[in-house]
Amino acid sequence: MSLGKEDRRIPLVVAQSGHRHLNEAESEAVRESVRGFLREFAAQYPDSPHVFLTCLAEGADQLCAEEALKEGYALAAVLPMAYEEYEKDFQGEALEKLRVLTAEAATVLVAPDAEKRNEAGDDAAADRRYHYRQANIYLVQHSHVLMAVWDGKAGRPGGCGTSDTVEMKLWNAYRDVNGSLLHPEDGAVAQIRASRSGAGPLPPEEAGKVIWLGDRNAFRVLCERTEEYNRDALQSGNGGYDLAGTRVHGQNERTAERISGIYKAADSMSVQNQAQNRKVLAFMSVAATVVTVAFLLYDEAEMYWMILVCGLMILALFAVNRIEGRLQCHRKYPEYRVLAEAMRVQFYMWRAGCPFEVSEQLPWTLQIHLPWVRKAAAAVMIGNSVPEAKSVMDDWILDQKTYHRNALEKTLQAHETNERIERIALIAAIISYIAALIFEIVMAGLLGAVPRMSPERIELFRTVLKIVLGGLSAGTLFAGNYYGKLSLTQNAEDHKKMAALFEEAECSIGYEGETREILERLAQEALGENSAWYVFQSMNEPDISL
Repeated sequence: MSLGKEDRRIPLVVAQSGHRHLNEAESEAVRESVRGFLREFAAQYPDSPHVFLTCLAEGADQLCAEEALKEGYALAAVLPMAYEEYEKDFQGEALEKLRVLTAEAATVLVAPDAEKRNEAGDDAAADRRYHYRQANIYLVQHSHVLMAVWDGKAGRPGGCGTSDTVEMKLWNAYRDVNGSLLHPEDGAVAQIRASRSGAGPLPPEEAGKVIWLGDRNAFRVLCERTEEYNRDALQSGNGGYDLAGTRVHGQNERTAERISGIYKAADSMSVQNQAQNRKVLAFMSVAATVVTVAFLLYDEAEMYWMILVCGLMILALFAVNRIEGRLQCHRKYPEYRVLAEAMRVQFYMWRAGCPFEVSEQLPWTLQIHLPWVRKAAAAVMIGNSVPEAKSVMDDWILDQKTYHRNALEKTLQAHETNERIERIALIAAIISYIAALIFEIVMAGLLGAVPRMSPERIELFRTVLKIVLGGLSAGTLFAGNYYGKLSLTQNAEDHKKMAALFEEAECSIGYEGETREILERLAQEALGENSAWYVFQSMNEPDISL
């Protein structure tokens, strides 16, 4: 398994931390348990790439990395410091294993700083502890689950050991550079019981035992949604459009094409699911109108066979509702759009040379409702270093301003057409009502005048008028309900706001240049608007009550 640039899928990431000096008597039980866990995890999610994220420290890290490679995981090595400096913490067999495993890793990176330094001075030991802690933070930020080969004993506050890494994963227990960034608790930890060398061994039934910490059900749902996306991506082919400016050469080509590949897949599948969702809405609205007219014909015109049409339409409504429930096109359409837009923002921030990770900046609403998207954004960025800054004015800012302006114009035209249809249907319904009123007064003697028709003909005309009036009323309801479900007014407002956002960014950059502050503010605002759009779209779910 490799972290290939051509893969449009999102990796499921197992991070790992553990004791440096394992009790030798337990090593085989631990190895067997690690192997079983990794094998079962990969089997549960066969359509996803699997990445094993580790610091390759002596002891548990190296043991687990060996097993991960045997199970086909892509090995991603997160070094606390430059390799030449990191080597100084190894000797003998552990040093040799470090060299071999580093050579076999799909990617090797030095963990960036995620915290402000709070240990001053030239204390070399404190400096190393700081860098080890940053590596552990990288593990928890970029993984779906943490495998902790550990005895369960607590460490010291602010430390850099396995117990501290577990706390980070479960409770986000670390300090961010940008202040206290809020994230919901989405940590899952699989503890593999193991004691330290020199400590009393665990009972045989405890050594290697897997204990789950955190919300395992939330973790399962997160992985299932990622697996679902990957399965859809495999089936969707190679459609979709590249992000502008992805033709990057050299060492950054893989990053550009991987982010763009996931954007293309998510964008293409969002469009496909949107089209399916509209077909479902259209069918439900038309079918509801047909049921209304058919029942009127059954009741008023005594066309009794129309009751069969009513029944068939109602069955068809339930069938389509069941099909939509199976396809989940209404849910997938906005979810895949959120992922695509997150990838768009991530790509251009990366291209602009900003050390900005979307996974750490998503609005709270998206973190709560779509945790799999946040973890997807983090997994995609594993091992991607920040390149030399390039302008994103043409490819991102001006392109998006033009897109939203054009989309606004099209949406307003569609909204105008919708209002025209609604007005015509309403006017027709009013005319039919007036015609019925005139008929009752003039021809049927409603106000005491002598009827001008026979009772049989009066009833015939009444029946026709009832059917016409009921049909037009149902048609008016169809026009308003169907197009209202497509949220044209809200879509127009969204495009208007986004066009204004990118226009403002263009003006600000014209005065101050493409500064990191302006681009980060733009990215955060774009993600915020995407969040608001998602909330609105997710409420418009098709259902039988339509």
